[in-house]
Amino acid sequence: MCAAGAPPEPTEPFFVDKPGEVWVHGRWAWLNNQWQWRAGFYEKGRPRMVFVNGYWDRDAKSKQYVWVKEEWTPERAGQVYVPGYWDKRGTAFVWIRDRWVPSKAGGKWVPGAWSGDGDTRTFVPGHWDGETPK
Repeated sequence: MCAAGAPPEPTEPFFVDKPGEVWVHGRWAWLNNQWQWRAGFYEKGRPRMVFVNGYWDRDAKSKQYVWVKEEWTPERAGQVYVPGYWDKRGTAFVWIRDRWVPSKAGGKWVPGAWSGDGDTRTFVPGHWDGETPK
């Protein structure tokens, strides 16, 4: 799926973690030459697997936006998966891509989460227990 222009901002960037479930982010789909919103939803987690949300990426060659499909991928030994998320930067939301980070001996990863209410919410990024979120 390709689109010439960038998709609009998400309509539901905030979500609440639910034990045993993953949040599949809502997204804009390019259908019939227009952007159409597809609502997010919860999906049951899978043992020893992580869910990687899809995202729109600008193709360097064609300059068009291409959808990179979501997928389940196996956990990696010695690494922690940090999911992507929408972050408010000034007056716009930007997609912060997912990544793998090396595990820390004896360290516990605290997943990122939204705090606050309504439009004043802020995302507290994931961090190691005992460290200040960046």
